[in-house]
Amino acid sequence: MEDSTSVFAEVFSTVTMIPMNFRRFALPLFYLLATSPLSAQKETPEVSPTESSAFRAITEAMSKTRQGEDKPTEADFKTRREAGMEMVTKARKFLKDYPASKNAEDAQGLLSIGLYEASLAGDSTAAEELQGRARKFVNDPGIPEMLKLHTFAVNHIAQWAK
Repeated sequence: MEDSTSVFAEVFSTVTMIPMNFRRFALPLFYLLATSPLSAQKETPEVSPTESSAFRAITEAMSKTRQGEDKPTEADFKTRREAGMEMVTKARKFLKDYPASKNAEDAQGLLSIGLYEASLAGDSTAAEELQGRARKFVNDPGIPEMLKLHTFAVNHIAQWAK
C-alpha cells in the first residue's frame, strides 16, 4: 500500500509548478487539503493485494504528470495530459471495484488531482469536468467536508492557473 508521505511528495511536486507569488498562499492550503484525506484514516483494516495494487496504480500514474519538470515541451504536456486522464480512469475503476475501501476518499481526491493535472497541461475537457465536479460536490451531503474542500481548492487553483 502506498503511504501518505509518497502521495504527498507527488502532490507537492505538482504545487511547486505554481508561480512564486501565489505559492505563499497555495502551498500551505494545498498541503492541508492534500494530506487531510490521506491522514484522516486512523485504523488500517486488511487490504487485499489487488486493491492495494489498484490504488498504487493511481499514484504511479501521478508521477508521469511531472514529465519535463520545469521546462516542459509540447510532447511533455501531451504526456502530462495523458497521465492526468490515466489517473482519472484508474481512480474511477478503483472506486467502482472497491466502493467501500478505506482508500475510496483518497481515490476521489486523486481523481480530482488527475483532472487538475490534465487541465494544467491544456485539456479543456478535464478543466470543465473538474469545475462540474466541484460544483456537484458542494451540494452533495454525502461527500465528506474535507473532500469537498479539497476538490473546491484544486478546482480554484486550476481556474486561477489558466
